[in-house]
Amino acid sequence: MGRLAPVLDFPQALVVSTAPLVYLKFLQTLHRSVSRVSRHHAEGLGNLLKFVGATCFAVGHGLQCLHKGSAEYTDWGYILACTPCLNLAFGGALLGRPYPSALLASGLLLHVAYDPLLLRAWRAGAEKLLPGIGVAAAMLLTWLGTVATLLEHSVLSSSPLLPVPVYAMMTCCSFGLGNSVKLQRLLSAKEACNKAFLGQVLKVFASSLLLTGNGLGLGWHKLRVRRHAWMCSVVLAACLRTFAAKAAEKQQKQTEKCQ
Repeated sequence: MGRLAPVLDFPQALVVSTAPLVYLKFLQTLHRSVSRVSRHHAEGLGNLLKFVGATCFAVGHGLQCLHKGSAEYTDWGYILACTPCLNLAFGGALLGRPYPSALLASGLLLHVAYDPLLLRAWRAGAEKLLPGIGVAAAMLLTWLGTVATLLEHSVLSSSPLLPVPVYAMMTCCSFGLGNSVKLQRLLSAKEACNKAFLGQVLKVFASSLLLTGNGLGLGWHKLRVRRHAWMCSVVLAACLRTFAAKAAEKQQKQTEKCQ
């Protein structure tokens, strides 16, 4: 039997290893381009992207509800968590009038959306990954909203453990993970280009907008990508390819041994 081909070839590994550097360059270019138009617009760009992203979440989920022909209370919990709650939070920040209690309300509504789904999956013995990620995102957003609200009312003098923007990034990354996993499954199943599929694509796009907005809020556009970082990414790609090849060989030997 011939040698099993590696599951990750070098070009794919290179894309994975250089993606963070390319993304930082993209943030720098985006912020620089907007700054040339207006410095004021550049300062509010992150919140504007997040406002648009929250709307895309609601529209995407609405398309999925239209596809299945109904909307349960869990669906409404998700939609209302995004619009109006997240819109109020991000829109208020964009206008210089922060409304952190809207983040708290959004987090609680996400519990309405995901907690019953996780409970149903638990009782049915079904897969719990996606509803579990949703519950984790709801917990992070609830914590973020609570901390931001307490800071606004001077109950807390500083954010515990981590800064508020870091909690925001963790929350949007959890959203992005869940939406990306679901889209990858739809692609693997060769799902038709229907309203459900388009809605999921829109939700992944929304996650990318929130990621970019939070990245700008964390000041990632100010990070300098040095030249040696690109060489390190090439070395990392070679290591990833080697590890993938070894893992594939090991899996092949285990398969042959079982046979």
